[in-house]
Amino acid sequence: MKINHLFHLLKLSNLFLDSFHEIEDYISVALHNCQNPADDLSQQESASIHLYTMQSHSGPSLYLLLNQSLCAENREESKLWSSFLKLFLTTLHKLSPQSKTIWSGVRDEDLNSKYKAGTTFAW
Repeated sequence: MKINHLFHLLKLSNLFLDSFHEIEDYISVALHNCQNPADDLSQQESASIHLYTMQSHSGPSLYLLLNQSLCAENREESKLWSSFLKLFLTTLHKLSPQSKTIWSGVRDEDLNSKYKAGTTFAW
């Protein structure tokens, strides 16, 4: 079953499952939305990107948990992500470089007072 394959790629610990209860549902949605991927990607490859970018409605998103793990002092925790990271990074490497403006929102924070309209910022 495809869901189990991607789920096992994540090599989730009990701590991670406690943090991200909807992981199986999110994997199902990602695979469903990536049935006919572009750019010569497999469904699994496309779903890994989709899964990384999905927002969780009831807790931390996968990208937040992954990024926290990669920044943690305990490097053992980041090893849990190795299979998923290999799939995700290999997939990103397959994509053609793009030069575009990307807009991203910030949840639960009003940044209007911090940045002036008409000014360009880079992160």
